[in-house]
Amino acid sequence: MGFWPWRKAAASISEGLLELLACPLSKEPLRYCNKSKELISDSLGVAYKVVDGVPILIPTDGRILDQENKSQSS
Repeated sequence: MGFWPWRKAAASISEGLLELLACPLSKEPLRYCNKSKELISDSLGVAYKVVDGVPILIPTDGRILDQENKSQSS
């Protein structure tokens, strides 16, 4: 695990924080994908990175999901 033992735990988002977050573009709720470790906007099909437990909700940094990725992100 290395020098930063809390780093793995910080990679996910707490339920309390997730309830407060919304997509910066659609303003719709986001869901956390355990597989990709990203926040997903289902309404737009966009994934946002989570870095060390901090959601990166910058619209230009979002990743557009294709149909295959949309169905696999859960």
